[in-house]
Amino acid sequence: MLAVLRILGLIISVKFSIFLFMFPLWGDDPPKYDHTDQDSGFKPLQELSFSDRRIRLYLTNGGATTPYGTLVRMESPLCGSFYISEGLYSNDRLMGAKMSLSSDSTHLFVVDTLHKVDTLAVILL
Repeated sequence: MLAVLRILGLIISVKFSIFLFMFPLWGDDPPKYDHTDQDSGFKPLQELSFSDRRIRLYLTNGGATTPYGTLVRMESPLCGSFYISEGLYSNDRLMGAKMSLSSDSTHLFVVDTLHKVDTLAVILL
C-alpha cells in the first residue's frame, strides 16, 4: 500500500510540474533583468587620481527602507580591472558631497554641497 501511495504522489507531482511549465507564474511576459553589470546601489559621483591609486566618491542607495548616503573609497589596482578597496569615509544621511585633495596630496577634504556645511571630514592619506 505504501508503494502505491509513493507512485501516486510521484505521478501527481510530475503532472503538477508540467502544469506549471505550461502556464508560467509571471503572466504573458517573462521578467526582464538589467544586465549592465553595474551596481545601482553605488553610483560614482567624483573621482580623484594620484600615483597609481584613485579615490572615488559614491552615492549609495540601499533601497526603499534606507536613506541615500555617500561613501569615499580608495581603490588600488590589483590585476587588470580588479581593485582593492579601502573605505575612507561614509555618511548615511548625505545626498551631495564633493572631494578635494590638498596640494601635497596628503589630505582629502569632503565637503557637503547640499547643506552648506564647510567641511565634513578631513582624511589623512
